[in-house]
Amino acid sequence: MNELGNAAKRQDILVSVCCAGLAPTDETFKGMKKLAARVGERFQFWEIVLIVEDQVSKSYLHFLHDIPYLRLFTVRPNVGLYRQRVIAASEAIGDVVLIVGAREINELDPVEMLEKASDGSTAIIGLRASEGRIERALSLPLIALGRGAGFKVSLRDMQTIAIPRTLLSHILAYPDQELALRFPPLDGRVPLDYKVARGTPGARDRASFGLRASLLHKLLVNLAPRLLTYVSLAAAMSVVLGLFYTAYAIGAWLVLPVLEPGWLTISLALSLTTTSLGFAIFGLSLGVQHLLARIERTEFDDVTSELNSVDLFGRVARDLNVEVIDKPQRQAVE
Repeated sequence: MNELGNAAKRQDILVSVCCAGLAPTDETFKGMKKLAARVGERFQFWEIVLIVEDQVSKSYLHFLHDIPYLRLFTVRPNVGLYRQRVIAASEAIGDVVLIVGAREINELDPVEMLEKASDGSTAIIGLRASEGRIERALSLPLIALGRGAGFKVSLRDMQTIAIPRTLLSHILAYPDQELALRFPPLDGRVPLDYKVARGTPGARDRASFGLRASLLHKLLVNLAPRLLTYVSLAAAMSVVLGLFYTAYAIGAWLVLPVLEPGWLTISLALSLTTTSLGFAIFGLSLGVQHLLARIERTEFDDVTSELNSVDLFGRVARDLNVEVIDKPQRQAVE
C-alpha cells in the first residue's frame, strides 16, 4: 500500500475495473469491497464491471447493494472466462480499463496500475515474481509458438492488465480478442510495461490447467495462417518436382534404347500423382488463406442482461456543476 490513498482524488479520468470468473463466496465479496474502496479512495469517477453466468446471478445480487457503481452483467451458460473478459472490456466506458484476474485481486495494487497506465499511455501487465519448474521447462517452446502466432507469450504474465482506452481499441480490433487480452500482441502500437506482484504464485488447480490448454489451442489456431504459407510453399515444390520427374521419365524413354518393363508407367503415375496432389493442396491452401484474410469477426451476443444501470455521465455532470438546458428553455432565457 502506497501513499496514494492520502492524496486528493483524481477527477481527470474515469476508470473501469472489470472482473470475471469470480466465485460467489464471502472471500470474493470481501475482496470486491476492498477493491472498490481502494479505487474509490483515489478516483472520483469510477465503475466496476462484473460478469457472471446467468444461472448463478442471484448469488451476486447483494453485491449491488454494498458495492457502489457496480454494473452487473449476466451471460449465457458455458461462456468461457476469456470470452467474459472480452465482454467486460467491451462494456467498460472508462478512459483506463483494469481487467482483474479472479485469483489476483490481492496480489497487485489496482490504483498503481491504473495511474501508471494512464500517465504513461502504456499497457501494464501483472508479472509473477517467480515461476515454477514446469513453467521454466515450457517457456522456450511456448514463446516460439506465441511469436509465430503474433503474440508475446510469457508464463509469468498474470491475467491482470491495465489498458488505456486507445490501446484497448487496438487490442479489441484483433481477430482473436480473447487471446490478445491475455497475451499482448507483437504490435508497436501497443507499448508494454510490467508490475511485479507481491508474494509467490499459488498452486495450480484443474481449472487453471484447463484454461492454459484452451490458450494453447488458441495459439495453435492463430498459427494456422503461417502454417498455410509453409504448406503452400511445400505444395508448390511438389508440383515442380513432379513436373521435373515427368520430364525426366519421358526423356529417358526417348533417349535410352532399353528400359525396364513397367518403369515408364510407374514413373509417370508417380510423377503425375505428385503433381496433381501438389496442385490441389496449393490451390486449397491459397483459397483458405484468402478466406481467412476476408473473414470479419461478427458481434457476439452472449450478454443476456444488465441487472442494474449506473448513470456515471450524469454523476460527472452533477459533480462538475454542469447544467444542461434544453432548446425551449434556452429560447426563454434569451
